[in-house]
Order: sequence, then structure tokens, then C-alpha cells
Amino acid sequence: MKGYQKISSLQGNFTGIFNGYLGNSITVVGDLNKDSINDIIAGSGTANSSDDHWVLFLNRNGTVKKHQKLTQYSGNFDFVFNPFIGNVRPRNAGDINGDGTNDLFMSFLRDTINGRACGSSRLLFMDTTGKVKNSTPIDYSSFISDLGDGDKAQVVDAGFDLNGDYKYDLILGVPNNDFGGTDKGIFYIVSMDGAIHPVQPKSRFTAKDTTGITTKTFTFTNTSSGYPKQARWSFTPNTVTYQNSTTETSLDSVQVKFTAAGTYAVKLWVQNPFGEDSLLKTNHITVSPIGGFEEFRSNPFTLYPIPATTELMVNGGEDLSGAVTLSIQNCLGEILSTETRLFTSNIPQVLNTSDIPQGLYLLSISYNNVSYTLKFVK
Repeated sequence: MKGYQKISSLQGNFTGIFNGYLGNSITVVGDLNKDSINDIIAGSGTANSSDDHWVLFLNRNGTVKKHQKLTQYSGNFDFVFNPFIGNVRPRNAGDINGDGTNDLFMSFLRDTINGRACGSSRLLFMDTTGKVKNSTPIDYSSFISDLGDGDKAQVVDAGFDLNGDYKYDLILGVPNNDFGGTDKGIFYIVSMDGAIHPVQPKSRFTAKDTTGITTKTFTFTNTSSGYPKQARWSFTPNTVTYQNSTTETSLDSVQVKFTAAGTYAVKLWVQNPFGEDSLLKTNHITVSPIGGFEEFRSNPFTLYPIPATTELMVNGGEDLSGAVTLSIQNCLGEILSTETRLFTSNIPQVLNTSDIPQGLYLLSISYNNVSYTLKFVK
């Protein structure tokens, strides 16, 4: 921990007057007053009073620059709710209406709808002073038909784009709902129909492996941000063949084989409705001819079961196929058996171990002029 700043009635330059329980809810609401410093909303209240909330405009050192109180009677609230300590939960909504200022979800856990104390939520459109411009209720009834007393419906997270439509979404939790049993609870991921938020794409990708031989299939995964809608992969030199129905314009991932030995650069270009970006990784892939060097940085073979009481299974993995020589040796280096097996992708070969005594053994494996040695116990 680098440091901290305490905020209370005595410290942090907070001068609001409240009865207690400061911090019973906290959320970061973003930079409301446009001073390049994130602001927060803190709740307070006592067992005999309603929840108050405070928009705290912060300094860089974490102290309070100024505050705005939000209650039914201050901050331009344009609605009435059922107050109770611990009732109100604020959440940053993001800039739903596209006016450049983040908005706020307020959930009222014990508010009454149609005679049931099931909870309600409203979307508060905020201004830069921390006051409410106007608000609108969130209609749960369009997707929840069985809200009951004490369900405590509430927005638990918001201000993110989950489905890639460049609009902010939310997660609605109903922790005490009886769907599936008493107080089993449910939650909903809700797609909002708000303002479009332009997001520039940022090209990113990963390679499952960066070394191999010319028979190996390499997999590249697009991890770009900004929900790109188009992609184009390119390799230099362009001696590649695309595998498993992927192409140079595959959006999520691509699989290729490099048909010539050498060092390759990989580039990914991405585009969405708001821009484009590309990432080039030079000298990213090293490919050798068959037999030129060990295809795998680590041993590709796995052995099981251990101990090998009657048989030993040898698996070469999905990228290995061809003739493999297998030799079992004891601890003195004496060769007990040698045979050549034809391996096929991910299909294990079975070695009989029922005739050898209990003890520690070595399995020597030779494939494409590369040797591996593994230990196993009988």
C-alpha cells in the first residue's frame, strides 16, 4: 500500500452534517465536475433516519474539495421513495444520455411497487455540480414477473458495454427472490438503449506457440479491445496456409501452418465503426524444417497411469503424428524393450508393463531426430 486518506466528520475536509454510518455505500461516479479527478458518492444514515448520499468532489490527495447532498429534499430529486437505513444503493451508470457527464443508478431496496416491498431503481441524469437534472424509473416488470416482498431488487453493476453495441449495460440482482426456492435469488444482465459511446479499437493478439516446425498448426487469438467488427491477419513472409476453415479475415482467431522454415512477423489489423488499429510483432514466430530442432519447448509426451501396474499410456498431443521409437530402460541403463509405434493426433499408444518388476524406469522417446526421456514408476 502506497498510502491512504481518511474521510470522516473529523478528517478529509468533509464538512457535511450527518447522523452516522458514513460509508454504508460507496461508488465511484467518474469525473462529474470535469477537473480530471474521479469523484465518489458516499451514503450515510442511522437506524432512525433515511439514507443520505453525498457527491464528494475530490482533490488529488483524496481530500474533499466540496460536496453536494442528495436526498429526497436536496440535490433536485424529482421523485419520492420509501426511506430506510441501508435502503439505497448508488451505482455509476456511465454517460447514458450522451451529454458528457456520467449518470447514476439509485436502487431502493425496500421501496414498494404495486403494494409489494420488492425494491425499485431509477436512472438519475446528473449535472456537473452533482445535482439531478431529471430521472426515470427502471421498469423491472418487462422481464421480471414474480417480484415479491423483501426481494431487494437492485442494480449491482453498470457502466460497461457487454454485448458490443457501444451502449452501456447493467446487472440487476434480486438476491431474495424465491425463483427455484426460498431466497434462492436471481440476477439479470440487462442491455440498455442509451447513447452510442464511440470506442476506438485497440489491436491485440496472442500466439499459443511461437516456435515449431513446418508441420505444426499455429493458433493466434484476437484479444483486441473496443469490439472490432472486422479483422485482417497477415504474415511476413507470406508462406502460410490457413487451417480449419479460418481465413485471413477471421475475427476471433486464426490457425495457420508455415510452409517454409524461417522467422515470421505477424500483423493484426482491426476496425470498428469508430476507427481502426493494427499491431505488428516482428520476429514473432520461428519455424524450422522437420528434424531441424525440437518442435516443442517442453516435452510434448505425457505418461499415465502412474504407477503403471500393467500398462503405460503414451500420448504425444494433438500436433504430433508419425513414427515414434519407444525404449524402456531400468535405472542401470539396460534396455528392456524397444519398439516403433505410429502415433496419431491425441490417440495414446499402450505399452505392456505387466512383465517388468516394480521400480523406477526411464522411457526414451525418439521422434523426428529429437530425443526425450521421461521417468515412470511400476
